Amino acid sequence: MSWVLVAIILFISSVILYLSIRWAQLLGVPNQIQNLAMFAVPSSIFFVLTVSIKQSLSISFADLLLTVFAAIFLSYLGSIFSLKSLRLAPNPGYSLMISKSYVIFTAVVAVLLFRAELTFKSAFAIFLIVFGSALISLPKVGNLNGTSKRGVTWFLYALGAFFCWGVLALLSKYILSNGLNVFVYLFYLTLLVTVLISLEMYVQRVSLRNPGTASVLALVLISVFSTIFNLSMQYGYIVSPNIGYINAANASSISVVALFSVILFNDEFSFRKFVGIIGSTLGLLLLFI
Repeated sequence: MSWVLVAIILFISSVILYLSIRWAQLLGVPNQIQNLAMFAVPSSIFFVLTVSIKQSLSISFADLLLTVFAAIFLSYLGSIFSLKSLRLAPNPGYSLMISKSYVIFTAVVAVLLFRAELTFKSAFAIFLIVFGSALISLPKVGNLNGTSKRGVTWFLYALGAFFCWGVLALLSKYILSNGLNVFVYLFYLTLLVTVLISLEMYVQRVSLRNPGTASVLALVLISVFSTIFNLSMQYGYIVSPNIGYINAANASSISVVALFSVILFNDEFSFRKFVGIIGSTLGLLLLFI
């Protein structure tokens, strides 16, 4: 399958996933429940996919250690940081701009670690995506002074997600390059995170009592599109010339998230952010050409 097609699937699933998360947050669904939806159901699906292709679930000790590290310190913490930042940010696109700008980090490091390609055209396309995302996400100049504690907090959480996602991308590329099947890797990764989330819910006595139809639907959407998102992301790391290209497609999705957040949830917007959406979209198209 072409990496461009994989990137398009990733882009669409990312948009729906984060809009579903925003919806669940507005409905008052606890972060832990959202996290559980993002990992528990996908874990079951990846197990079924592994068994259906008669793939062994065996994993080397070295790969297991790396997967445990990725699950606990990168995927789990990254999800916590991201969800908290999304909840606190004035617009979810703001948070996603910071956390998903790890595209630059991974694109450059991939050249050094994996001898990946990075053409001038692709580098310029990534620049347009990140620059457009900045126009979408940066606060107004007048808001830079006297920034509230809440504003600082969402930024710090987003920065934590940035480092988690960036290192996770590089580590995933390394593990998959060593020959571990993508279904097996995702099964163990999501299973470990599911266990951690379940323990957190037990300790904090978190539950979703009498959820409404809207909350259930939001959680179903999160589960389905988290599965598609994670699978297309990891498969994209295998087939793309540079994992930064896949991450760029992921980052560019924030433009659509920000736009639909205005339409669906009445989040703030401006002409500057509209220009950012255009720039990010042009960058994505240039990347695909």
